[in-house]
Amino acid sequence: MKRNYTNISKSNKNENGEITISMISIVITIAILILLAGVTITALDINGENGIISKAKESRLQSEIAGEKEKIQTAVQGIIGLSYIGKVEENALYNELTNMNENVEVYTSGTTCYITFLDSQRIYLVTKDGEVLSAEGTGFDVGSIMTQNTPYTDPEGNTAIIPAGFCLVKGSVRISDGLVISDVANDDIMNSKGGNQFVWIPVDGENLKYEQDTTTGRDFSYKYYEYTDWKDDNGNLESVSKYKGFYVARFEAGIPEGTLFTNQENDTSYIVTGKNIGNYIPVSKKNTMSWNLINQENAKTVSEKMYANSTSVTSSLIDSYAWDTITKWISNSGKNVTNSSDWGNYIDSEFSYSGLCAKHSYIDSKWEIAKQWENTDLIKSGEMTEILTGSSERNFANNIYDFAGNMWEWTTEYGRHGGPSSIYGVLRGGGFYTESNNTAVCQRDGLNRDIYSAVNVGFRVVLYLK
Repeated sequence: MKRNYTNISKSNKNENGEITISMISIVITIAILILLAGVTITALDINGENGIISKAKESRLQSEIAGEKEKIQTAVQGIIGLSYIGKVEENALYNELTNMNENVEVYTSGTTCYITFLDSQRIYLVTKDGEVLSAEGTGFDVGSIMTQNTPYTDPEGNTAIIPAGFCLVKGSVRISDGLVISDVANDDIMNSKGGNQFVWIPVDGENLKYEQDTTTGRDFSYKYYEYTDWKDDNGNLESVSKYKGFYVARFEAGIPEGTLFTNQENDTSYIVTGKNIGNYIPVSKKNTMSWNLINQENAKTVSEKMYANSTSVTSSLIDSYAWDTITKWISNSGKNVTNSSDWGNYIDSEFSYSGLCAKHSYIDSKWEIAKQWENTDLIKSGEMTEILTGSSERNFANNIYDFAGNMWEWTTEYGRHGGPSSIYGVLRGGGFYTESNNTAVCQRDGLNRDIYSAVNVGFRVVLYLK
């Protein structure tokens, strides 16, 4: 019997009276199934942030991090009898890890030890308490240049803002240790990529305020009491209040490459001419010759040029509010800021040093400037020795190098000395030729800001978020 296919879609029964599924129903059912499958796939979001593959990758990452941290903890336990946790001896830790067949680099900065697993390129730090931390474990995109000002929250729940054009460096994790940023991608705590580096100063307005220290007495007052009318017009309270902090250069301002007063390749002569100008841009990089022989006015000019074209930060010569706030923060972490001989480069400091240095002398009220930089291994004691900024792991606090000693540093603070025409700029931190108890980190000195420049005077840059 011939079936009427024309009418089959209109009927739910076949010729025997049995219920049938129409072609339209089949099509609709298939479409629904496809849609449901699509919804399911979309819900799974395979490649998205919450997808199966992404979650699998994240799980594998966390497992790898946990495994590497466990190996470091095992190595630390293995050297407890060889060194103390307060300052892990890097050679011993390196030997322990290589005995586990791990491909690593080990680097010590102050009381913190950094371990790089070369195969994964992950960096961990061992704190003074023996805790092992990893920036990768925070979920932040470490080493990547930010395209906008981006909040970063550390494992302790503290927050800093990583500005656009900068990255959080590899190996920098906790704000309390001195969180480090760089303007070069994938830079690390050792500054191996050569970026300009800065340290976040957290200012909550309660425990730490952005303000001048008005404490009186020998330890905190101006060195010369006849100075008058001291003030500072260059602070940035608006930015600090909004973002709860600011950045300070990790290193003293260094001599920029390509200048007329830069040493040529393989030439370590101490060039003294041409530095007191405002035509170049300073750097904040490890193992760099400090930019000295510059007056306050030019130090201010070049500091402002450093990030003049940035949309995220303004750069300036460090101001008195910033200096005193940093001093308080460092003091809160346990460093002595009223006599800084144990962490600064002063004439009365004693420490071992290996590397480039310039040995100066001061005879009959006149500087005898070193003829050249020279490689040396010495126990520094009673010598006027200028060292490369960031070159001594002894001379730092909270990841900031040479804040005490090495170079007196100009600030934007100024006042009068003697007659009304004498405008003096304020210097802070002491230098390699002064005694630490008389020129400690907290103290001030002043010299003519327009004409004074010396081999022992440099400067430092700060950044304020826009």
